[in-house]
Amino acid sequence: MIKGGMIQRILWGAVLSLSMGTLFSQRLSGRVVDHQQGNPIEFASILLYSAADSTMISGTVSDAEGAFKLDFNVDSAFLSMRFMGFKTYSSAILFAGLDSDLGEIPLRMAGEVLSSVEVTGRKVESIQKIDRQVYAASQFENARGGTALDVLANIPSLSINSFGEISIRGASGFLVMIDETPSQIDPSILLRQLSANNIADVEVITAPSARYDPDGYAGIIHIKTEGARQDGLFSTISILGGLPSIEPYENGRSTPRYGIDLMANLRKQNWDIAAGLNYRRYDISGRREGYVNTYLDNVLTEFPSDGERSFDEKTLGARLLVTHRMSKKSQISAGVYAGKRTKDRTADILYLDQQHTRIPATDFAASQTYYDLYRERNRLFDGGTIEGVTSYFNENLRVRKGDFFISSLDYRTELAADQKLSISGLYERTVLGGPTDNTNFEYPSTAIIREQQFNDNSNPLDGYRFQIDYENARL
Repeated sequence: MIKGGMIQRILWGAVLSLSMGTLFSQRLSGRVVDHQQGNPIEFASILLYSAADSTMISGTVSDAEGAFKLDFNVDSAFLSMRFMGFKTYSSAILFAGLDSDLGEIPLRMAGEVLSSVEVTGRKVESIQKIDRQVYAASQFENARGGTALDVLANIPSLSINSFGEISIRGASGFLVMIDETPSQIDPSILLRQLSANNIADVEVITAPSARYDPDGYAGIIHIKTEGARQDGLFSTISILGGLPSIEPYENGRSTPRYGIDLMANLRKQNWDIAAGLNYRRYDISGRREGYVNTYLDNVLTEFPSDGERSFDEKTLGARLLVTHRMSKKSQISAGVYAGKRTKDRTADILYLDQQHTRIPATDFAASQTYYDLYRERNRLFDGGTIEGVTSYFNENLRVRKGDFFISSLDYRTELAADQKLSISGLYERTVLGGPTDNTNFEYPSTAIIREQQFNDNSNPLDGYRFQIDYENARL
């Protein structure tokens, strides 16, 4: 027989046992959702902290439905929920014995509310294709006011030497095309007379199609000029001005740098007329300080020199292109492009104290030795028998001209949806060359001429080109 006191102790033990089980084995559950849409948030971080000392007890992540479960094994705790792009959620203090199902817990977006959004884009400056690279001239602002050669000098993988010869990864001999019109003129002559301000973009075609294989060129440089995009009159004026030279090099006169580009484009209905005119003066100051020696018949002759070596460059160019669209499928174009360029190289050099010294062959050192002695002491060799000292002034002017004229006529039509026909004809005239005037004067009295030379050369070229192209997409 069980007494009443014993029964009371057994009941209190059972209650205490249930209470302790609730305290240490309670399980929390819930579901994390988006505050605005109510969509479940997967992979949200759920962390359980002790309310007494804020130490982390346990953690988990939500599943695809946003649901989670955690064991609650302390008398009081709180939850922290985090997900990228949302504000961190912290729950109230959770006590043992309370409802373990927390239901839906919404997370709010962390972004600020914006009244407006401004999106700024930039035009693609370069396009890489299998057989070509296309570069927008606008990315080479430092070439503004210059020539097409200045634009090409900024293109990666393309190099231009001091003679204006173009090469790409060692390959040279490129055909130059302007608005799909090829030219037989030396590229360095043509590109120096095309204004950089009129260039829209440049195509460097390193693998030309069979259409241009007979020309024997390693590649094609296709220059596209600016034009109107819609009906109306479009015109631009660009002015180039240069500051005085920082170092004048004691030249006889200043080196001006200035230029102007005028371009107009009228597009109306079926007509498109583009015209341009540019002038550029681009002089370069310079000076030469040199030393040369020769040894002949036991006589060492030393030639110290000092003087001006500068360049005066003038460029004038004009172009006109008229296009008539006879229908949606046919158009005819006629164009004229002409240029005139002169580059004068002035070399006014004073050969002061040209010394002739007799030195036996057994005592003669290498020519480099006398050059090194001159550089170290800034005076001529004084160890032999001086036979004479002379001085003279050399005035040398070399003029290089590059004049050209190109005219073209093109007809294009679309025979069918997949068939095209184009007929083009071109005539060009180029004249290269120029005179060289060389005079040696006595010094210091330059009134007496010791020697005078003059020669002139002219290299005219007449070129004709006629081409018919037929394209059939089905073939």
